[in-house]
Amino acid sequence: MPTEEELFKVKNLACSVVTRQSAVLTFSAQRYNPELQKRSLETREARQQEFDDYVNKLKEWSKSDKQIWFAAEEMRQKAKAEQKDKAIAEQKRLATEVEQRRREMKESTVR
Repeated sequence: MPTEEELFKVKNLACSVVTRQSAVLTFSAQRYNPELQKRSLETREARQQEFDDYVNKLKEWSKSDKQIWFAAEEMRQKAKAEQKDKAIAEQKRLATEVEQRRREMKESTVR
């Protein structure tokens, strides 16, 4: 089974062959910068996941009766509201922790 790098090189070569057929280029194989190739391979899965997430969101938005852009805006507003609610809940939790620590410190100094 070929490695990721070998697949990358084959894919790059195939793309350059197609480009040569459609444009006026010499046959010299253009080499992909090894540093860029390494970075591209490292971030490949993350980019693929981002793309898959976006496609899934588009599918979800298209199920709505509204236009996709309005549905997307609604989803953004809901996510923003949820994030705000989470932040408020976290602040409340931290406030109760601080109050509990104060009580514990007060009780320990009284004894």
